[in-house]
Amino acid sequence: QNPGRAIWASGSVSMDGMYHLVPNSESTGIELRPQGSAAAIWSSLVGIIRSGSTFCVVADVPYNDVESLELPSRMQKLPQDCEFAVHLGDIKNGPSPCVDSVYEVTKQSLWKSPIPTFIIMGDNEWNDCPSGQRNQGLGLWKKHFTNFESYWNHDYLGTIHRDPNRQENFGFVYKSTLFVGLNIVGGEVIDRGEWNTRLTQNVNWVQNLIRTHVVQTQIAKGVILFGHAEPRSDHNNFFLPLEAFIRDELKNQIPVMYLHGDGHWWKVVHPFYGQSSFLGVMAEGRRTTLKVNADPLNFGGNNVRQAYTFEHIRW
Repeated sequence: QNPGRAIWASGSVSMDGMYHLVPNSESTGIELRPQGSAAAIWSSLVGIIRSGSTFCVVADVPYNDVESLELPSRMQKLPQDCEFAVHLGDIKNGPSPCVDSVYEVTKQSLWKSPIPTFIIMGDNEWNDCPSGQRNQGLGLWKKHFTNFESYWNHDYLGTIHRDPNRQENFGFVYKSTLFVGLNIVGGEVIDRGEWNTRLTQNVNWVQNLIRTHVVQTQIAKGVILFGHAEPRSDHNNFFLPLEAFIRDELKNQIPVMYLHGDGHWWKVVHPFYGQSSFLGVMAEGRRTTLKVNADPLNFGGNNVRQAYTFEHIRW
């Protein structure tokens, strides 16, 4: 299966009378159904088949007229092997007005993507809007980008979960990885109470998702968190509880990556917050698309940088 461009094969293939290859509506697109003695090793084989995924990331774009003109074609020409895409926020530069046309144009550009595309909030379109437009910016983001992925058929990604406290946050499990998009912005802290409450709600929801999909059901073997901001002390209400959770509850046995934009350059931090299984990555963004391969089964208990690998595509 090539998601977003799916063509289902027909027929079957037998291997020593043990397996048959058949179409399947689940996330892999194919299913090897065990026959006879092969049933004993079925569960481990399924884990191998479904382990790896590939997705594309854009961030901090468009910031000017040139990037705005380029973005539709750029989205339309995302690499063929990307199964979904994520925009890490900042759909405009900070000083420009937060008006409806800006959000509408970017929405239309992202719609050119042939694959389901998710978006998380950046500070430039909300808390760093010009004075007097911050509430307007937040309202416009919600108007144009809430449940943004619903524009595409994304059934193959499985259930898209929404944080009941924050509808802009999303989560889903695909090919052994739990993906979570979060409202973690940089920029100015306008309301300290709101800021800290939001970060606490975020980390509580992340922990609940991990407990459900990684610890209890074990359908996910790794975790990728999407946020906009490069962490600073203002984000401690999220990252310090997460650090303790990775250390004390997950015992550094699950590869976790926090992938963000914000700084406009490539940066990899490991160990992140002092944890061996925690990787921090800042996407360069702007005119560079990041292709990410996620295969948590490559973690092996000690190498998070083998679980998540990257390719930079210059536009």
